[in-house]
Amino acid sequence: MSNQILKNTATQYFTEVEPLDEQAKAIIQEIRAKNPQPPVLGADGRILQILAPPPELAALQNQKNEIVLSQRDNFRALIGEEEFAKFSEFLTTQFAKGFIRHYLRPGEQSIRPDGENNGFTPSQRTKKGGNQ
Repeated sequence: MSNQILKNTATQYFTEVEPLDEQAKAIIQEIRAKNPQPPVLGADGRILQILAPPPELAALQNQKNEIVLSQRDNFRALIGEEEFAKFSEFLTTQFAKGFIRHYLRPGEQSIRPDGENNGFTPSQRTKKGGNQ
């Protein structure tokens, strides 16, 4: 499998998704401006009460989901079923082995690719013992 195919697919994905993310960010900022109170947190730090997201955010998420599936299908077509099956197996059994989910609290930042060198920037807070 060509690494270039994977890189091109990822580039195309981000090209399509970034405008949707910017739209979502603007909607969220508008909601926060109208409702400046922070969410109500329980003793364990989990959010107990939040505002219902507007339908526009659900529509944007649906568009992102369609892009994910479309890019997956394009990638599969470019590398073929056999290579795609191998790649999928690698992702689930090797690459993601030991990954844990980490739910962010308000104010926390996720780790995101920096775009320049495919490196990662550390989050403000990391879960002790979790993958960084």
